[in-house]
Amino acid sequence: MCESVKTNEMFIIRALEKILNDREIKKSHHSELRKACEIALADIKNETRESQEEKTSSFEITRIVITAIDCIQKLIAYGHLTGSIHDPVNPSKFLIDRIVEAICSCFHGPNTDDGALLTVITSQACEVHEGSVLLAVRTCYNIYLASRNLINQTTARATLTQMLNVIFARMEAMTDSNYPPKTCEEIEEQVKLEAASVLEEIVEKVSSKEELQEQSNNTEQLHNVVSSNENPAPNMLYRLPSQESLETDDAQNSEQAQHNFSHILQKDAFLVFRSLCKLSMKPLPEGQPDPKSHELRSKILSLQLLLSILQNAGPVFRSSEMFINAIKQYLCVALSKNGVSSIPEVFELSLAIFLALLENFKTHLKMQTEVFFKEIFLNILETSNSSFEHKYMVIQALNRICGEAQSIVDIYVNYDADLNSANIFERLVNDISKIAQGRQAIELGATAAQEKSMRIKGLECLVFILKSMVEWSKDLYVNPMDQGANNLGSERQASDETESKTTIASYGSINSLSSTSSFSENPGDNPQHFEIMKHLKEIREHGNDLFNRKPEKGITYLIEHRIIGNSPSDIAEYLHSENRLDKMKIGDFLGENHKLNREVMYAYVDHMNFAGKDFVSALRYFLEGFRLPGEAQKIDRLMEKFAARYCETNPNNGLFSSADTAYVLAYSIIMLTTDLHSQSV
Repeated sequence: MCESVKTNEMFIIRALEKILNDREIKKSHHSELRKACEIALADIKNETRESQEEKTSSFEITRIVITAIDCIQKLIAYGHLTGSIHDPVNPSKFLIDRIVEAICSCFHGPNTDDGALLTVITSQACEVHEGSVLLAVRTCYNIYLASRNLINQTTARATLTQMLNVIFARMEAMTDSNYPPKTCEEIEEQVKLEAASVLEEIVEKVSSKEELQEQSNNTEQLHNVVSSNENPAPNMLYRLPSQESLETDDAQNSEQAQHNFSHILQKDAFLVFRSLCKLSMKPLPEGQPDPKSHELRSKILSLQLLLSILQNAGPVFRSSEMFINAIKQYLCVALSKNGVSSIPEVFELSLAIFLALLENFKTHLKMQTEVFFKEIFLNILETSNSSFEHKYMVIQALNRICGEAQSIVDIYVNYDADLNSANIFERLVNDISKIAQGRQAIELGATAAQEKSMRIKGLECLVFILKSMVEWSKDLYVNPMDQGANNLGSERQASDETESKTTIASYGSINSLSSTSSFSENPGDNPQHFEIMKHLKEIREHGNDLFNRKPEKGITYLIEHRIIGNSPSDIAEYLHSENRLDKMKIGDFLGENHKLNREVMYAYVDHMNFAGKDFVSALRYFLEGFRLPGEAQKIDRLMEKFAARYCETNPNNGLFSSADTAYVLAYSIIMLTTDLHSQSV
């Protein structure tokens, strides 16, 4: 203990003496600083160090600041300064928080030493959490952005990476039992703290004062963004939850899981992860951005750090509901924005992040993965205006995916054999086949050699798919020369055909199709179920195509093949649930004056609940599922039923004396809107 005190005194005395010997300290306008150092030196045994060091570091003379920070760094590194007592100025904080603020306030551009902050974050003797962690990360981020020197940038990025590794490694090492769950009061306090996320202001000191745009947390934003611009056992079919169940689970659990921290270290990791996601969403200036601009460098750095976090993710991060929801609400939205970037480095990092998500989180990201495949990466392969560089990066990523046998099976089972998902595997194989055959449109700026290399990559990808399928199914191989096995196979085939017909019949109604739990309970025992689902999906898709050309034929086909029931209620429910139907055709079908059409239209409207909605909102909600037909008589029938249903679900609205009044208003709104927006009027 005596030696520890002496070491303390040695560090502080040397630092104070060095400050007092500096020639700048002798100037009159630094008299307050000189006096403070003299008092601190005289009262060294009274342990008044922190406040004096903070005062010292608040001055702008670089040499004096460096000396003070160096002293603080050594005191923390040797465990003499822990800051574990409450700050007398602000009892809600600890002294270590005040020390971090003092160090960060010394930021003076690219030559700022970040060693002290790294020491504070990685020290075992002191604990830094929440806002102080974000402040330390922000300062190192600023150092990187302000620096034009490659060595300084590399050092700052290495420091940031080391900080993040320590933050997430400590969270992984800390079990839930070491800390009690957060109380409601603590969670409320945490929400207030997060509302002013420090990292959102990172770029402001060294670039423009433009604030970060507020981003939506809803995963459904993925579709809007794109349109506007643990491992399973080998040889086991692995089925993810259906899209409907994913959306339901997200709605019920996202808000609760987001703030349900089991301990403070988990909270630190969450705050840093969320802040980096928001940084990566920051829009770039219009036009071709300068590679040295702060905005582009900030986006690239944030994506690099996020990729590092995902690649080094431990079991706690991969299984925590809180982090999984953070990935859905923040990272996937950021990825959807950056995945369509024309900047190769940004796109490459987005692609690498997608591969990391596919490797570690695919069981939780079924819907998001479908969007990324369908709307971004496969779309890049199919469009003629995509650059060769972008297409080549996508085909390289697909080579990695197709080289894993389980990934190929997972894609087929969870998308192509799922009634409510797109045929990702089919589309992927078709696109790659076109590339391998050279039938793809010429890429922008591609040479003949580049075209050849693209064809070779496409062919390699097809070979990988075939090898993966052979590898996955090798244990199921039966020697055809074995007569006994052959006879057994014939019996099995006959049995399978009978079972297939029975199963298709039993799963023919819309209610059965909407629930696939029987297939996901133990899919590895009977892969034939997936064949049945694929067959049903093909029938359903053909029926949808017929409906989109001739609605009556489509409905008849679906009823004949027992995809839907023949009652108006069953048909109406299908029109509500199937999002691949043409909305214009739905409107035409509902507006017809035939008996079946009217009954379906009545059932369709009766499925909707307008309770508690104002009239205009209810009308918008009513028109979301279809487009109004052009004929006035069809509009008249639809508005009449809407008005009756609105008054039925809002009996005490006090606005309409009868449904006729509501009908007149609804029809008038439609006509006025048509006059206002239709180009043909």
